[in-house]
Amino acid sequence: MRLHERLNRYLMGEFALGYALAFGVLAFVVCTFDAVELLRRAAGREFVSMAEIAYMAFLKLPQMMETLSPFVFLFGAIGVFWRLNRSNELVVMRTGGVSAWQFLKPALVVAGVWGVLQVALFNPFAAAMYGRFTHLEAKYFEEGINQAFISTDGLWLRQKDDSGEMIVHASIVEPDFSLRGINAFIFDNQFQFKQRVDAVSARLANNAWQFSDTTVTAADGERNQLKQLSMPSNLTPSKIQESFSPPQSLSIWQLPDFIQVLENSGFATAAHRLHFQVLLTTPFVLMAMVLLAACFSITPQRQKRTLLLITGALLAGFMFYSFSNIVHALGGSGRLPAWLAAWAPFVVTALLGVTSMLHYEDG
Repeated sequence: MRLHERLNRYLMGEFALGYALAFGVLAFVVCTFDAVELLRRAAGREFVSMAEIAYMAFLKLPQMMETLSPFVFLFGAIGVFWRLNRSNELVVMRTGGVSAWQFLKPALVVAGVWGVLQVALFNPFAAAMYGRFTHLEAKYFEEGINQAFISTDGLWLRQKDDSGEMIVHASIVEPDFSLRGINAFIFDNQFQFKQRVDAVSARLANNAWQFSDTTVTAADGERNQLKQLSMPSNLTPSKIQESFSPPQSLSIWQLPDFIQVLENSGFATAAHRLHFQVLLTTPFVLMAMVLLAACFSITPQRQKRTLLLITGALLAGFMFYSFSNIVHALGGSGRLPAWLAAWAPFVVTALLGVTSMLHYEDG
């Protein structure tokens, strides 16, 4: 009994170190590629300094590593199994009566614990960093500018065109996207205040805001009461939906409330529901990747060449990535239930891993 406890502690330490090394190597590669891509996008923009480029690459890194964590565990586990095989430690364990499931248990435990900590602690940190990254991306590259923000306090919209800028706040958003309790602040091209519009309700129709029961207050304080007021707009409900905070910028603790707000306001929630379910699957997916890694690396080295091992692992990782992207795309578009799209990659990978391990044990 004591021997098994020592073996478990030893293997848990080996796998924890292997996963950490794989995480560090992959993080370095990802950060380097992101920095190069940001440098390419910053070409011709002298106001974007090298320090800002490095900072943005650093801000994006946690979210990227969260996305790539299955590959961290796939390659980390393969590396550890390969080293144990090369030193004949796995052969000694098997000779001593240790089953494949027994020496897999420490690897699975470390993967599961890491997954829980990643979702509960690392995810809020990564989401906050990614939110800051998207803000700087909009500032420096003028792409993906957030024009809308929704919360329990209502909806904020920002509209900008050649004539100036308008900021709209609605206290209530109806499911048919009619707005109530409107305060709109209108500015010119130099962001000088022009007028304020207070309205009981408003709708977007025919490329224009249609305000009802309005009070228009000019910059000099003069007020006018209007039954109807129409103002041109370049916004549409679909554009507003797209400009909400991306799911990756919200932590797992914020997503349920945000999904409820979107649902109550009549906006689509498929992408956010999918992301929430994907986060819930994280510990299980990491354990499934360890099982998949074992398929390629626990047999004795004399029966398998290193090149074949590497090729098989890369192919397995590519297949997992491709299958996940396909079902996630279907889930994000609403063609598959979010829970099915999120859990399908784990179920398929786990079944392949378990089947392979049962075959190995029988052999």
